[in-house]
Amino acid sequence: MVIYTFAHFIRIYKTMKKIMKLFLVVGIFSCSINKQLPPKENSEFKVDKDGDEIYIVPDILPVFPGGDIGLRQYIVTSVRYPIEAQKKVQQGRVYVQFVVSKDGNVIEVGVAIGTGFKLLDEEALRVVKGMPLWTSGKLKGKDVNCRCTVPINFVLE
Repeated sequence: MVIYTFAHFIRIYKTMKKIMKLFLVVGIFSCSINKQLPPKENSEFKVDKDGDEIYIVPDILPVFPGGDIGLRQYIVTSVRYPIEAQKKVQQGRVYVQFVVSKDGNVIEVGVAIGTGFKLLDEEALRVVKGMPLWTSGKLKGKDVNCRCTVPINFVLE
């Protein structure tokens, strides 16, 4: 029979803490390619509650400061894996949808597809709501509201 002391559990905990690595893998971001496309006659859009159009496919998509790499760095440095979620070994990918407004603000943030774990979904929302100003999307040379989606992966190893 093996008897473990509290000090033994502390050593195990510290060792596991060193071994456990947190990887936040940022998937493909659906709204960050800054290509000049030919003008569209019928660009896809939806109308929000204020009557403003929200475009899905503008001529020029919104850009995060620093582009894709800047977005990935922001997410990796901003996400704090909830301790309760770590204890319960909760993992998954949260797809967060939001609108980049004409002035570059991130508005109308919501979970498009969640993990089923409230803590992870809430953390992903917190990170996206705290994003800095973007360069807004453009349609026919004018700034427009644009809907974007970003996946945030929560993985424990």
